[in-house]
Amino acid sequence: MSPSVQDMSRFLGGVAKVLGWFMALVVGGYVVVNGALVVKAQFKRNDVGGRLTDKLAAAVPAATSHRDALTAAAGTAPEHAWIVQVCDFPTTDSGWMVNSYNQECELRSAVAFAVATPEAAEALARQLPDELGGAVVEEIDTDGACRTIRTSGRPYSEEVQVRTLAITRRTGSEGWCGRLSTTGQHRVVSGEVGPLDANSDWVVVLRDQPLDRTDIGCLRWSVLFCDNPFFDKPAWGDLPK
Repeated sequence: MSPSVQDMSRFLGGVAKVLGWFMALVVGGYVVVNGALVVKAQFKRNDVGGRLTDKLAAAVPAATSHRDALTAAAGTAPEHAWIVQVCDFPTTDSGWMVNSYNQECELRSAVAFAVATPEAAEALARQLPDELGGAVVEEIDTDGACRTIRTSGRPYSEEVQVRTLAITRRTGSEGWCGRLSTTGQHRVVSGEVGPLDANSDWVVVLRDQPLDRTDIGCLRWSVLFCDNPFFDKPAWGDLPK
């Protein structure tokens, strides 16, 4: 092998070593930085869980009292009544890129009364007090079989939102709003979450109480992409004893 070829081989070998060390430093830097962010996220998870526990101490009794007051006002026991803690992870974006994740939680409850006819459903919905079922709407908002008779509170605000729905029985193969699906991840506080009987008419009062919204940041395992520091597993609050 000629000296020039040997020199070139040594040079290329040196370049390869430098690139190897550089890549090791880059990967090591990402591991160290994101490892620190994972530890920070655990502290934030504990903090969020503590705040939710504090807020649930007042929110759960309020939801329970609302359910009991509705039962008294309706003059009959509901067929279904449940309360759940619901959390989701909306993002803060810049165009198509995620800048950070938020954990957003609320306490959601449903009280459902079975009735014999659509007319009976509307009559019961209208007899409920405004402070329990919301104010009667001027123009009834209809979503298929669901008619919003009463509402109060503003969506996407810190206010408690209440909606009273009159739901007619399912008559076709199309989607039916009586499934009352719960978006986001949820943890049951009381009752059993489930669909309504599609062969009955219903009056359903839904109550949503915002609990907490926290920016939890992101994990950056690459320059472009942001991952959820909580790994899509919410921090839950403990229920009052």
